[in-house]
Amino acid sequence: MILENVLLAEDLRLGARINGANFSVLLGNEKFHRALLWCSLEIVSYTYKMDTACFPANLKLLNVTALDLIKVMESVVRNVKELS
Repeated sequence: MILENVLLAEDLRLGARINGANFSVLLGNEKFHRALLWCSLEIVSYTYKMDTACFPANLKLLNVTALDLIKVMESVVRNVKELS
């Protein structure tokens, strides 16, 4: 359910089709996957108080640019009610 909401939000942000979402382009985007993985890793790190997994190191580890991260992070934060 959360992933679907994030995909719908990203699809709309990218100028989506109004009559049904087609996620094939988005799911084929490696930058999207890396940024989504970063968001997941950061949420788990925060939840379990893992100080060793910190912000800048995770970006370098997953080869994610800050711009790509912010694009996906906004959709994640808006669509995961527990983070709001």
